[in-house]
Amino acid sequence: MTLQQIAKDTCIVRDTAARKGRTTAVAPGTAASRFLHYGRIILDAGSGPLRFATNEMETALIGLKGSAEVKTSQSGSQSFTLGRYDSLYVPRGSSIETRTTSRGALAGTIPTMSFVAEHFVTRATRAAASDQRVPISE
Repeated sequence: MTLQQIAKDTCIVRDTAARKGRTTAVAPGTAASRFLHYGRIILDAGSGPLRFATNEMETALIGLKGSAEVKTSQSGSQSFTLGRYDSLYVPRGSSIETRTTSRGALAGTIPTMSFVAEHFVTRATRAAASDQRVPISE
């Protein structure tokens, strides 16, 4: 694979939310990125579930607008509800099913050789963690 040169045309990606479904906006060879894949999942309320496999990619789903319910092959019967700014890490070799009652989730993936368990982070979890920071003494 030839790495694209860093230029306005290979670094600025517009209209990533222009299409419904699961789309890819950035991938090696289409932008100046060596490893990053970036896309969006946009589903209308009431549309059926969207299913896909992570294959050799680690996947991070980040809620952008509305909410989405996500199940993974790693979570068994547990589902995760992603609201705005919530995130879910899903390891490679997993399958994902998502449905929504409104619009918007972001998926970014990278190839990996590691295998880590899934991890769910809510906006409330991050806020609580930031409140527990230890001040630096002078």
